[in-house]
Amino acid sequence: MKDAVDEIVIVDTGSTDKTVEIAYEYTNKVFNYKWTNNFSEARNYAQSKALGQWILVMDADEYAYLDNLRDVVNNLKKNDHPYDAYDVKIFSFTGYKGQFTIQHWHTRIYKNDPSIKYYRTIHEQLQKNDEHLSAGLSDLVLYHSGYLAS
Repeated sequence: MKDAVDEIVIVDTGSTDKTVEIAYEYTNKVFNYKWTNNFSEARNYAQSKALGQWILVMDADEYAYLDNLRDVVNNLKKNDHPYDAYDVKIFSFTGYKGQFTIQHWHTRIYKNDPSIKYYRTIHEQLQKNDEHLSAGLSDLVLYHSGYLAS
Protein backbone atom coordinates (compact mmCIF):
# COMPACT_ATOMS: atom_id res chain seq x y z
CA MET A 1 0.00 0.00 0.00
CA LYS A 2 2.77 2.44 0.85
CA ASP A 3 3.61 2.91 -2.84
CA ALA A 4 0.05 3.80 -3.82
CA VAL A 5 -1.43 6.01 -1.09
CA ASP A 6 -0.55 9.41 0.34
CA GLU A 7 -1.05 8.52 3.99
CA ILE A 8 -1.22 5.39 6.12
CA VAL A 9 -2.89 5.40 9.52
CA ILE A 10 -2.56 2.24 11.61
CA VAL A 11 -4.55 1.68 14.77
CA ASP A 12 -3.43 -1.22 16.94
CA THR A 13 -6.09 -2.56 19.28
CA GLY A 14 -3.85 -4.63 21.51
CA SER A 15 -1.53 -6.87 19.54
CA THR A 16 1.06 -8.76 21.55
CA ASP A 17 3.50 -9.57 18.75
CA LYS A 18 5.70 -7.25 16.67
CA THR A 19 2.77 -5.59 14.84
CA VAL A 20 3.49 -2.08 16.12
CA GLU A 21 7.22 -2.37 15.42
CA ILE A 22 6.50 -3.52 11.86
CA ALA A 23 3.87 -0.81 11.37
CA TYR A 24 6.44 1.92 12.07
CA GLU A 25 8.41 0.69 9.05
CA TYR A 26 5.57 2.02 6.87
CA THR A 27 4.27 5.10 8.68
CA ASN A 28 4.82 7.24 11.74
CA LYS A 29 1.04 7.40 12.19
CA VAL A 30 0.73 4.35 14.41
CA PHE A 31 -1.71 4.68 17.30
CA ASN A 32 -2.52 2.41 20.20
CA TYR A 33 -6.21 2.13 20.95
CA LYS A 34 -7.58 0.34 23.97
CA TRP A 35 -9.96 -2.31 22.63
CA THR A 36 -13.54 -1.62 23.78
CA ASN A 37 -15.22 -4.56 22.02
CA ASN A 38 -16.57 -2.09 19.49
CA PHE A 39 -15.28 -2.14 15.91
CA SER A 40 -17.00 1.14 15.03
CA GLU A 41 -15.27 3.03 17.83
CA ALA A 42 -11.86 1.78 16.65
CA ARG A 43 -12.59 2.67 13.02
CA ASN A 44 -13.88 6.14 13.97
CA TYR A 45 -10.74 6.70 16.05
CA ALA A 46 -8.63 5.83 13.00
CA GLN A 47 -10.64 8.27 10.90
CA SER A 48 -9.98 11.03 13.46
CA LYS A 49 -6.25 10.62 12.75
CA ALA A 50 -6.53 10.74 8.95
CA LEU A 51 -5.84 13.96 7.04
CA GLY A 52 -6.58 12.88 3.47
CA GLN A 53 -9.67 13.66 1.43
CA TRP A 54 -10.57 9.97 0.99
CA ILE A 55 -10.19 7.02 3.35
CA LEU A 56 -9.63 3.41 2.35
CA VAL A 57 -10.25 0.96 5.18
CA MET A 58 -8.29 -2.28 5.18
CA ASP A 59 -7.77 -4.85 7.89
CA ALA A 60 -4.43 -6.49 8.68
CA ASP A 61 -5.50 -9.71 6.94
CA GLU A 62 -6.39 -7.98 3.66
CA TYR A 63 -4.33 -6.97 0.67
CA ALA A 64 -4.68 -5.56 -2.85
CA TYR A 65 -2.68 -5.63 -6.05
CA LEU A 66 -0.54 -2.51 -6.30
CA ASP A 67 -1.54 -1.56 -9.86
CA ASN A 68 -5.24 -1.93 -9.06
CA LEU A 69 -4.87 0.22 -5.95
CA ARG A 70 -2.87 2.89 -7.81
CA ASP A 71 -5.53 3.11 -10.53
CA VAL A 72 -8.30 3.59 -7.96
CA VAL A 73 -6.32 6.21 -6.02
CA ASN A 74 -5.55 8.14 -9.21
CA ASN A 75 -9.22 8.05 -10.20
CA LEU A 76 -10.24 9.42 -6.80
CA LYS A 77 -7.76 12.28 -7.18
CA LYS A 78 -8.65 13.24 -10.74
CA ASN A 79 -12.40 13.04 -10.98
CA ASP A 80 -15.48 14.60 -9.44
CA HIS A 81 -17.42 12.02 -7.50
CA PRO A 82 -21.19 11.89 -7.12
CA TYR A 83 -20.97 9.59 -4.10
CA ASP A 84 -19.78 9.90 -0.54
CA ALA A 85 -18.39 6.37 -0.58
CA TYR A 86 -17.52 3.41 -2.76
CA ASP A 87 -17.95 -0.32 -2.33
CA VAL A 88 -15.05 -2.61 -3.15
CA LYS A 89 -15.15 -6.25 -4.15
CA ILE A 90 -13.67 -8.55 -1.51
CA PHE A 91 -12.58 -12.12 -2.14
CA SER A 92 -12.24 -14.12 1.09
CA PHE A 93 -10.21 -17.30 0.86
CA THR A 94 -11.57 -20.19 2.91
CA GLY A 95 -10.79 -23.82 3.57
CA TYR A 96 -7.54 -25.36 4.65
CA LYS A 97 -5.38 -23.85 1.89
CA GLY A 98 -7.71 -21.26 0.36
CA GLN A 99 -9.22 -23.64 -2.15
CA PHE A 100 -12.61 -21.91 -1.76
CA THR A 101 -13.56 -18.24 -2.03
CA ILE A 102 -16.45 -16.11 -0.90
CA GLN A 103 -17.08 -12.87 -2.78
CA HIS A 104 -18.96 -9.82 -1.57
CA TRP A 105 -19.04 -6.04 -1.86
CA HIS A 106 -18.44 -3.79 1.13
CA THR A 107 -18.14 -0.01 1.59
CA ARG A 108 -14.45 0.58 2.24
CA ILE A 109 -13.68 3.90 0.52
CA TYR A 110 -15.32 7.05 1.82
CA LYS A 111 -14.84 10.80 2.06
CA ASN A 112 -13.01 12.00 5.15
CA ASP A 113 -16.03 13.94 6.34
CA PRO A 114 -16.94 14.32 10.04
CA SER A 115 -20.59 13.64 9.22
CA ILE A 116 -19.65 10.14 8.00
CA LYS A 117 -19.06 7.68 10.84
CA TYR A 118 -19.24 3.99 11.60
CA TYR A 119 -22.01 2.58 13.76
CA ARG A 120 -22.74 -0.88 15.27
CA THR A 121 -20.34 -2.69 17.56
CA ILE A 122 -19.81 -5.57 15.11
CA HIS A 123 -20.47 -5.77 11.38
CA GLU A 124 -19.85 -2.04 11.45
CA GLN A 125 -21.33 0.10 8.70
CA LEU A 126 -20.98 3.68 7.60
CA GLN A 127 -23.70 6.27 7.78
CA LYS A 128 -23.90 10.00 7.13
CA ASN A 129 -25.67 12.05 9.81
CA ASP A 130 -27.88 9.08 10.72
CA GLU A 131 -28.93 8.70 7.08
CA HIS A 132 -28.15 6.19 4.37
CA LEU A 133 -24.76 6.84 2.77
CA SER A 134 -24.69 7.31 -1.01
CA ALA A 135 -22.24 4.76 -2.43
CA GLY A 136 -21.11 3.65 -5.86
CA LEU A 137 -19.00 0.72 -7.02
CA SER A 138 -15.22 0.96 -7.12
CA ASP A 139 -12.83 -1.01 -9.31
CA LEU A 140 -10.76 -1.92 -6.25
CA VAL A 141 -10.50 -5.59 -5.33
CA LEU A 142 -9.36 -6.66 -1.87
CA TYR A 143 -8.25 -10.15 -0.90
CA HIS A 144 -8.96 -11.45 2.60
CA SER A 145 -7.06 -14.31 4.22
CA GLY A 146 -8.64 -14.21 7.68
CA TYR A 147 -11.00 -17.15 7.13
CA LEU A 148 -8.26 -19.64 6.24
CA ALA A 149 -8.08 -22.69 8.48
CA SER A 150 -4.30 -22.45 8.66
